[in-house]
Amino acid sequence: MVSHKHKFIFLHIPKCAGTSIGETLNSHFDEYWNYSGFKIHHDDLTEEMLQEYFVFTIVRNPWDRLYSQYKFRPWLNCEPFENTVYNLEEKFEAAYNKSVRNIPEHINPKLDTAYNRANWYDEFVHIPSQVEFLNGKYNDNMKKISYIDYIGRFEDLDNSWKYICNKLNIEYSELPHKNKSEYKELDYRKAYTSETKEFVAKKYSEDIKLFNYEF
Repeated sequence: MVSHKHKFIFLHIPKCAGTSIGETLNSHFDEYWNYSGFKIHHDDLTEEMLQEYFVFTIVRNPWDRLYSQYKFRPWLNCEPFENTVYNLEEKFEAAYNKSVRNIPEHINPKLDTAYNRANWYDEFVHIPSQVEFLNGKYNDNMKKISYIDYIGRFEDLDNSWKYICNKLNIEYSELPHKNKSEYKELDYRKAYTSETKEFVAKKYSEDIKLFNYEF
């Protein structure tokens, strides 16, 4: 989400309360007709904008984030969780009937705008780690991490949101919970075996190290 008028950029990482924040910001600033759909992860950004604007994002424990992804999508949670842990990429490619690994040559030159990238990659932005997402994988390949002014945490969302409100000079109000995943178990840890826990630790090791997460 980009506001040129108010000079801020919200980097919306999937499954990190982004829709709740984006829709609420939109209600304050009326930046978009409708803050929804696949394009919300694909802003057209420049280095100059990243340098000049207040850039912020929200991150989430990788084990919890993956489990939320699983519970959110019926075509994932119809099978055992471990199938998603080990085969996330294949399941997305099957669900959307196209591959992010072998993009046809006639498509490659057309991925030069946010709209075209979103139109091709759409839900595939849910696949990469948070570090990969912030560095533009399945998007613009721009390394944005060094430009981020504030990294909030899903686990401390209310305080993170209060800080954002203060920086943007808007009145604080409690965030609505949008795109909520339905958990039968409130503790994501109960969904993991020692093997799947370790697999995710290796797969998302950059997130765990950079954002200092533990299982």
